[in-house]
Amino acid sequence: MDPEPSSSTSRKRKIDRPRAKNVSRQSRGSKKGGKGKNRASQASTDSSAADEEDEPLEKRPRTQASHKGFEVPDLMPLDDFDVSSRPGFSSERIPVGNDITAEAATSQTASKHSYHPYVASTSAGALAEAAREVGKAISGAFQQYREPITHDASFESPLALNPAESSSVQTKKEQQKVLLRLRDLLGGAQKEATNQVSVSELRRYVQNLRTSPQAVACGITTFRVNLAGTPTNCPWNRSAAQVFITDYMERYHSGSEDALLRKSILSMFHQRIARLRREWLERNKQEENQRLRLAAATAESQKMCRKKALHERRQKLANRVPELNRHSQLLTALGPEGMSSDEEADGTFEIQSPNWRSPELNQLLKQFDEIDIIISTRQFEQDGCTLIPDVRHWRGSITASKKFVSGLPRNAYEAKWLNGLQENYVRVFVRPRADEHQFDNAGLESFVKGMTFRASMVND
Repeated sequence: MDPEPSSSTSRKRKIDRPRAKNVSRQSRGSKKGGKGKNRASQASTDSSAADEEDEPLEKRPRTQASHKGFEVPDLMPLDDFDVSSRPGFSSERIPVGNDITAEAATSQTASKHSYHPYVASTSAGALAEAAREVGKAISGAFQQYREPITHDASFESPLALNPAESSSVQTKKEQQKVLLRLRDLLGGAQKEATNQVSVSELRRYVQNLRTSPQAVACGITTFRVNLAGTPTNCPWNRSAAQVFITDYMERYHSGSEDALLRKSILSMFHQRIARLRREWLERNKQEENQRLRLAAATAESQKMCRKKALHERRQKLANRVPELNRHSQLLTALGPEGMSSDEEADGTFEIQSPNWRSPELNQLLKQFDEIDIIISTRQFEQDGCTLIPDVRHWRGSITASKKFVSGLPRNAYEAKWLNGLQENYVRVFVRPRADEHQFDNAGLESFVKGMTFRASMVND
């Protein structure tokens, strides 16, 4: 009994094949998409499909196919969704939603339409593809109306919404207007952080507040702020804020008395003044640091100048006094870098000897200074001048200087300092000479005492 249905089915398929040749290409492509179905169900529907294929496409009844709960008509007019045929997208209403079926039915009865090639079949894949194509067409149509709104707020479209501006947008606009108005009152972007009230004006205003608590700090034509004080605690800034708010409300809000708006403008004013104050403090800090660096450089330069002057004075003294001539070569080797540093205090200079110089060398230089004072004082008195040379006090202060003079006699260096250095470092960088210098401090001390005695005899 089994072969009978099989033979009948095969015969019917043979009969169906020539009929399928007359079917349009659209229907043939649709049947290829449905070959993945169950062959048993396909065999049961072949007879009905063959009957439907004989009928023209225009006379076939409209059927509904369901795909995952989404119903799409079997045949849809293409004209209502042909986006490419509408390059300008006129104000003509685009059918959406349930209107698609209504317009499709109306247009089908009125005239002949071309039909979407992907919707002619009832297969699930074709229906899904048709739904995606329709969605793309509708999305593209609406996108043409959205784009001008994004790039040009003045564009008006039947589909464009015109909602009220958000509070954040309004706040940003108000902040921008507050910034520009405040900048204009303070003299422009270059002067707004410098055009502030002077100290004398601030003092006068504080005195006026004691007698008249309602005194106004400034007018709108002489508007200024006090960047040295905070925006909220400084009396001048509090008064200037009220002057600004009154002018701002009259200029931009027709003199509105809205308390919330005035409070918001006041907060924006405080924020702007705080920003200007931070910039002002940062600029002052940079200027102060620059001034300190300049002062330090000036002090170092002055100190070096005093070292040079001291070395020249000692060198002249060694060439002038016969008892000091044998120390002239040592002074030349020392140079200005080998002189002592000093710190000025109350018109006198406290000597700070470097740690690398030996006590004998320090004593020699001290005697040079004493002889120089005696000779200079005597010369000033003979010339009738009251000016006396700089007084330099030897306090025994030692500085740990990293700089030193190389190539001096070995006894010109401090023994502890040399022993604390590595032998290679001493040989390469210090390079002390093997010979020793004859300081003869005892003889110079007696010479200085004799000069002091002779000077006292002259004064008597």
